[in-house]
Amino acid sequence: MSKTSSEDIFFASHWEFDVYMRIRRLVDPERIKCQYKVEIKPKTYVYPAMFWKCDFAVVGNDDKLQLLIEAKGFLTDDFRTRLKFLQYTHPELWRIVAVVKNGANAQRIDSSSKTTLNLEGLEHYLHYNLPIG
Repeated sequence: MSKTSSEDIFFASHWEFDVYMRIRRLVDPERIKCQYKVEIKPKTYVYPAMFWKCDFAVVGNDDKLQLLIEAKGFLTDDFRTRLKFLQYTHPELWRIVAVVKNGANAQRIDSSSKTTLNLEGLEHYLHYNLPIG
C-alpha cells in the first residue's frame, strides 16, 4: 500500500497513487471521491447485490457525479465482467468511465469502443469532459 504524506488516503498501488496525483493537478481535491461504491447488479431473491468500488469519482460542485476513473496496472477478466454489469444496469455511468492503464499505448478493453488511457490521455480526457478553469 502507498500513502500520501499529507492526507490519510491509502492506495492499492503506486500506480493508483500516480493517477490520483494527476487528477489532483486538474481537479479540486474536494471533488475527488476515492473508492466510490457503485451497484452493478441489484439484489435478487437468490443472489445479493454486486458492487464495484471504482478507484476515483469526480463530482461537480453540486455533488453530481461527472466521471468515474479506474487505475489499472493490467486488465483482468473480473474487471471486464464488472464493466459489462455496469453497462447493462447503468449505461449512463458506463459512458463516463475512464480506465487509466500503466503503459504508453491505448488498449481495447473489450468488444465495445472503450479503450484505456495513459496519464497524458487522462489529462486530455479531464480537460475535454470537465469544466476545468
